[in-house]
Amino acid sequence: AIGLAGSAPRGIDTVRVMIGPNSTSEYLTWAQHMAILREAPHPAAAKLFVNWIISLEVQTTLLAGSSTRTDIPTPPGTLRPWQIRQANSLCFQTFMEDRANIERLKAIFALHFGEVRGEPTPGQLGLYPGL
Repeated sequence: AIGLAGSAPRGIDTVRVMIGPNSTSEYLTWAQHMAILREAPHPAAAKLFVNWIISLEVQTTLLAGSSTRTDIPTPPGTLRPWQIRQANSLCFQTFMEDRANIERLKAIFALHFGEVRGEPTPGQLGLYPGL
């Protein structure tokens, strides 16, 4: 699924869930981590950003319905991210090992967004480079 977060008009449901019981589209996600490095060139700006992104305002608007903050209620019928089977971070390796599914998703993204352009990213090439 592709979520538009705060860029979609109000009233538009931007995320659909299709895998599993009672789903309406594919949904696969993992928690993102955030940190401020000890040698950050602008630690005060980094702290402001972190405070902003975890603020009540951002968590209830841009991330409405998918906040990991337990003090923010979810809309009726909405699961917390950790309650969604497809969002289980322990399933990430299994998901990535299913190369046929990865290739299928790459083809879907290419169809909707166009082929990848530019030089390959140097470094780690994944579980099975070249497949």
